[in-house]
Amino acid sequence: MRAFIAGLLVALLACSAPSAIAAPADKLAPVTLDDINAGMGAAPGLVSQGGLDCQVSDARKIGVDDKTQSTFYELACKGAEGFIFGEPAKKSKYAMVIYSCLEAATSKSAFKFGATCRLPENADPKAGIAALIASDHPGCAMTDARGVGHTDASTVLEVACQGGAGYVVEASYPLSLAKPAKFTPCAGLRPDMHTQCALTDAAAANAYVTSLPARAGKTCAVANHRYVGFGNDGDDYYEVACAGGGGFMLDVDAAGDVYPTPCPQADYIGGGCKLTKPH
Repeated sequence: MRAFIAGLLVALLACSAPSAIAAPADKLAPVTLDDINAGMGAAPGLVSQGGLDCQVSDARKIGVDDKTQSTFYELACKGAEGFIFGEPAKKSKYAMVIYSCLEAATSKSAFKFGATCRLPENADPKAGIAALIASDHPGCAMTDARGVGHTDASTVLEVACQGGAGYVVEASYPLSLAKPAKFTPCAGLRPDMHTQCALTDAAAANAYVTSLPARAGKTCAVANHRYVGFGNDGDDYYEVACAGGGGFMLDVDAAGDVYPTPCPQADYIGGGCKLTKPH
């Protein structure tokens, strides 16, 4: 395996292309029984070293990095996201490398150097985060997902949801289904923010917000709206101004239920309404 750690980490920490990269089948060496046996033999130690939340269902050895002499493995985890794991050589100056299959799926560097997830259990990387989304944000019926990157403290993902909603998700690093994640709606991202949604465009995000009053049982042709922020309860708050006058503060909980407060009674929420004239 050619040296690739530096370029790979840069790629994984940057925003990636939204669609997964599929490697041509004739460019990849077949996964052998020896690869599987070596991976399964190393897997318990890798899980322990990395502090991974992973009940290993399959594993394979990918190869050895010529430059760092780190050995790379793919791990498949039962009912959870899979990982690529780089185990440093003894007394190596290089740190261990851990990244999720979602990150690998959209990383050109991981693709170029063959460090992608190929085990059958990892064939659909987004399936590995389904339990996290269902637990922390059940109102999102996930339709797509991508890995954005990670830091030493968090893994950043993007998910698109049925009905037009989408979120940037800040989860634990290494990614764990047992640890809570923070969801920031695509509709709440400012253009100057480093991470932007690529799976949910502005039109879809706008359509999602304008649909909220009707879901709350209110008649309001939305003329303007803004994302107010999220509360201590984790709910998202939006303000909508109606074309015929008036407006609402909308509290959207993790299950997707919407609770409206007319603007005249909403001064206690995020400083009150800003898009409608005071009464």
